[in-house]
Amino acid sequence: MLNLSRIMLGMYSSDEYQYLELEPKLLMSISVFVICTTIFLFNLLIAQLNCAYMGIFKDMLGYARLNRGSVILENVSRSSKHRWTKFVESLQMDEKLEFNEGDIGLAGGIQVLESASANPVTSDSIKRYGGSTCPTAPWPETANEVDIEDKASGTRISAP
Repeated sequence: MLNLSRIMLGMYSSDEYQYLELEPKLLMSISVFVICTTIFLFNLLIAQLNCAYMGIFKDMLGYARLNRGSVILENVSRSSKHRWTKFVESLQMDEKLEFNEGDIGLAGGIQVLESASANPVTSDSIKRYGGSTCPTAPWPETANEVDIEDKASGTRISAP
């Protein structure tokens, strides 16, 4: 094992290699060992570099966020109180956002409109019913609901 380690680390002298040339099977097995060990150590180096990169990348993201926060804090402290309140009011965070036409949603966001063809939806997953909101009022029937007769009990079941 000591000699194999010396061969792998390049500490084996050229005189000692001459003795290996006399034994071709031994030379072949040592060559295979050196190739396999080199591949293993190279892969180990790649794994270590990858792990080190992941740690550095997380630190880099943290430093970037801290830097961005310090820039924002510096710029906010430079602006006047009137300008800051005007900016906050221009965001209109207290007004509700409109999801679709006539569909008012939550407040506290910034609405970004996009093209309807960007994310096509073939069927609407939200069922909307007009009329009274009274809990005793029945649900209206839609065109795609089918009445199914339960043969065991003789009752009719309305299924979508």
